[in-house]
Amino acid sequence: SDMVSTIEFSAGGFDAKYGDKMASVLDIKYRKPVAFQGTASVSMLGGSLQLEDISKNKRLSYTGSVRYKTNSYLLGSLDEKGEYNPNFTDIQTYITYNFSDHFDVSFLGNLAQNNYHFVPETRETSFGTFQTAYNTKVYFEGQEKDRFATMLGAVSANYHPNNNLNLKLIASAFQTKEEVNYDILGQYYLNELERDLASGSAGDSMLNLGVGTFLNHARNKLLARVYSFSHKGAFNSATHLLNWGIKLQFEDVDDKINEWVLRDSTGYSIPYSGDQISLYRTVNSNNQLFSTRISGHIQDTYSLSVKNGELYLTGGFRVHYWDYTNELLFSPRFSLNYYPDWKARIVFRLAGGSYQQPAFFKELKDRDGNVYRDVKAQKSIQFVAGTDYLFSAWDRPFKLTSELFYKNFTQLVPY
Repeated sequence: SDMVSTIEFSAGGFDAKYGDKMASVLDIKYRKPVAFQGTASVSMLGGSLQLEDISKNKRLSYTGSVRYKTNSYLLGSLDEKGEYNPNFTDIQTYITYNFSDHFDVSFLGNLAQNNYHFVPETRETSFGTFQTAYNTKVYFEGQEKDRFATMLGAVSANYHPNNNLNLKLIASAFQTKEEVNYDILGQYYLNELERDLASGSAGDSMLNLGVGTFLNHARNKLLARVYSFSHKGAFNSATHLLNWGIKLQFEDVDDKINEWVLRDSTGYSIPYSGDQISLYRTVNSNNQLFSTRISGHIQDTYSLSVKNGELYLTGGFRVHYWDYTNELLFSPRFSLNYYPDWKARIVFRLAGGSYQQPAFFKELKDRDGNVYRDVKAQKSIQFVAGTDYLFSAWDRPFKLTSELFYKNFTQLVPY
């Protein structure tokens, strides 16, 4: 957050240039360095360091940060007692070199790693109703070690020959690597609780209903690489602002799942068999996916002087094709923004359109590791009416936003 200059959030009704998202978008812009400066912070939950600078000839500028965070203190309050050691580390940098007043090249890099290590000890849970109250206590052995690592690199060349035209080429590569590993043995006791509130042992265990054991095992790995090449442009005239873009994206996914669960209760394994020990649940899969996506957008904003104000009309659409599902998407969108000629700075807006979000790999996969080709994009129709009120207080700028929106979601993919 120390590298950020502005953040804009839209809960719906956003323009076509913001991509194939279905619900909302967050537009974050980096701060442009003007001198050497930095920030640092340290707390019981981690720390961060951010630095930025610009060269004497104003050609080269950079901003970068590193941070570390742990949630051990927060997770220690859960029902499941044990040794929690989750931690997060990331390094991020944004470098820009201006070859001239009309051409610059930028690099954005990000490395992030999440580690989750858990050694469970005990878990105690009460459940049921007042008439039938139960308690279970589980004693654990084993541990869980998960690791999630992501890398992102993007190079962009930006050419703006004059104040009216801007052309940009972007090449990027993204990789995510996920590993989930655990072997956890649990032995539990199920007890019925004393329900008589007048009794001195109310809430204590009154009768043992059974004992059991379970063993959970997993060795899951996911490696996904995404490469993209895109072009974006903008042309500004006296009354029009035209935006367009096209993107070619390649995805390479390798996913392996190896999970099984053994459950034993009162002397036999579940499911019961007289001549063999069977596992309660088994998942084994090895999936590979290589696919290509093509997407693009075009939109135009037209400014019109009206009585007592300015009116901005924006219309555009997005197209998206994914060769894995052979689905072609078309998403038209519009917005109206009215700036009245009032002393108070206020904006009225109305927006809407079609918003469709194609699936990624995890939305294609069920709990048993099966991958389905016929999963269609999630879709929504949205209409948003709202106002923005800009004012100053305590020598600082503020914006008060109010919105009324309607959204109709179809073809949702829960996972």
